[in-house]
Amino acid sequence: MLSFVIAAPLTFSANINGNLVYGNTESSLLGGKIALTRDVFPWEYEISLSGAYGTAKVGDSTEITANNLLGLMRFDRYVRGNVEAFIFGSSEFNRVMNLENRTEGGAGVKYVFIKTESAKFSVSTALLGGYEKYVGDTVSRYPIRLSVRPMGNFNFGPLGKLSFVLFYQPNIQAFSQDYRIFGDITYNIALGRFIALNFILKYNYDGYIAYQSKDPNSSLYGVKPYEINFLAGFSLSIPLEGGK
Repeated sequence: MLSFVIAAPLTFSANINGNLVYGNTESSLLGGKIALTRDVFPWEYEISLSGAYGTAKVGDSTEITANNLLGLMRFDRYVRGNVEAFIFGSSEFNRVMNLENRTEGGAGVKYVFIKTESAKFSVSTALLGGYEKYVGDTVSRYPIRLSVRPMGNFNFGPLGKLSFVLFYQPNIQAFSQDYRIFGDITYNIALGRFIALNFILKYNYDGYIAYQSKDPNSSLYGVKPYEINFLAGFSLSIPLEGGK
């Protein structure tokens, strides 16, 4: 991972990360993200674009194992006490999971349970609506979802930093058949003032694909409903004008 940061109140960041595996199976994965954020009380904004592309050699052929892109816009505002409100919108595609397009937006509230210099933990709930289209589908879908998101950041000093975020997003019209679970865990170990070693585990599960993949008449028949990716790399954070 390679990251460049312009410090608050306006921050631009960019990172690139990946992995390579050789042996009985040869595979590669490249991912990255660029973001523009601003955190000035009582507002916090984020605009970001992230994606990944990966391949694996299967026999004499090469199979695409990751091909996705996500754009996100988020606006948070402090309300009172430990409560914040937010609105957001996003658009994405995931070719490996046959997702042609998902565009959605919504609003919710976040409660911060822990907020210290070494730890922060919060849980958010939101209601979101949008548009979904899978490759081969003859009709588009317009699900309304509940979104629950626990998120934490923990600083262990010289031992490193741990952060995680997890989303659970069921369709309120089909809880058991149509839900999404996705998130990531990152462990960061500082190697110097600006350089760190990063380990990232990403997970993505789509319950709608899992349900439809069992139906021979569905365009999603046989499609794998989940992705698990492990990434390792380095990060470089450079505070520029206005930074500390």
